[in-house]
Amino acid sequence: MENEKTPLIIASFSLFFFIGIFIIHLTLVPTKGSFQIKLNMNPILSHEKNIKDNTLRLEEELKNKFEEERKKNAEVYKKNGFEVFGNVKYKKVDIITNEFCPNGIDAVWLWVNGSDPVFHKALEENGQRGGDGRYRDYNTLQYSIRSVYNFAPYIKNYYIVTMGQIPDFLNTSSLTFRDYKLRIVDHKEIFPNNKDLPVFNSNALEVSIHNIKNLSSCFLYLNDDMLLGKKLDIRHFFNDYGLLNIYYNGWSAPEEEQAKKNSWHKSVSFSNKLVNDKFHNGEVVKHPYVSHHCYFFKTDTLKEMESVWPYQFAKTRTHKFREANDLAIPFLHGAFTAETGKGIYIPERNYYYGSFTSDRINNLKVYKDIQKSHPQCICLNDGFSGNDNIFKSETEKLNEFLNQYYSEPSPFEKNAFDLS
Repeated sequence: MENEKTPLIIASFSLFFFIGIFIIHLTLVPTKGSFQIKLNMNPILSHEKNIKDNTLRLEEELKNKFEEERKKNAEVYKKNGFEVFGNVKYKKVDIITNEFCPNGIDAVWLWVNGSDPVFHKALEENGQRGGDGRYRDYNTLQYSIRSVYNFAPYIKNYYIVTMGQIPDFLNTSSLTFRDYKLRIVDHKEIFPNNKDLPVFNSNALEVSIHNIKNLSSCFLYLNDDMLLGKKLDIRHFFNDYGLLNIYYNGWSAPEEEQAKKNSWHKSVSFSNKLVNDKFHNGEVVKHPYVSHHCYFFKTDTLKEMESVWPYQFAKTRTHKFREANDLAIPFLHGAFTAETGKGIYIPERNYYYGSFTSDRINNLKVYKDIQKSHPQCICLNDGFSGNDNIFKSETEKLNEFLNQYYSEPSPFEKNAFDLS
């Protein structure tokens, strides 16, 4: 019986053996069938490879584009006698507003009513009689706010920093409209030590504006003589790589000859020295003056600057009037941003700087230039030197022009919704 089963067992074993060999053969030898399976998978692998190749190609194109822009800007800097600052590198980021400014962009104004008797009394009590052009009020604040409301509608929060004064044109019973809000900020809110008040020095106020409660991470900072001239795209402020655009004009610090005559130039030179001590071991390196238009600040950057120069911030706050060792915040913010690789200097574009004077012909030319060019930002500097009657008539003409240029009121004005 056992002998009869032996051939059957041998046959079964042989069958399984040959089947095993055949399976191993199929696995190891590239037969037509196995290649066919691999060929069927190639479209998927090819697609994935194409995606990867395209991504690398686009990445390289963006990187090359960035390097070209950086070199182009560097040539412009050197042409104007400037150095190239910061270790700016290409960043692979898709910049959109909620990434760069996560809680939006606000607007901040410094304002004073220089014709207010209470203000004049405070000036005299602190050793200065009368006033000058820095304190005159042309009612330009009203139109500056209109310009932001009409040309930068993404800005929802408005802050007016004052010495307890309230502009006459505001409807104080209605400072909220839909998602737009305006708030009057007293100097006491932003000064850590109220013993330093009152101050009549814009430099002292500028070193403190980042202390405004609930201020956004980004904000547009304007003097009351600064206005937007047309729609302001958010990307005007920063490029596709998340770097802040730092607009500069023709000056560069230190301007030694100018500093001999003017306290403002002295404060810029003083601030430039602080930057060089911090980043260049005291070597004299030129930094551009930033454009005196529509400043764009990062709140965190201002706080970081104060942590680097705490004594100078505190000292500037104690200066009731301008002094040579004041910090020049717009200049310092620009230089610090560039030196830390968070921004890049570029020449100002389509900005207009004009003087409002007692000369009617000059003023008419200013209005004509603005109407013709529709600049991105406008600054109407006080160059007035006439008597009260001329001041009144020229101010009326100025307001007439501004009312035509900015015909739509902001929702915070008295009679803003008067349909009669």
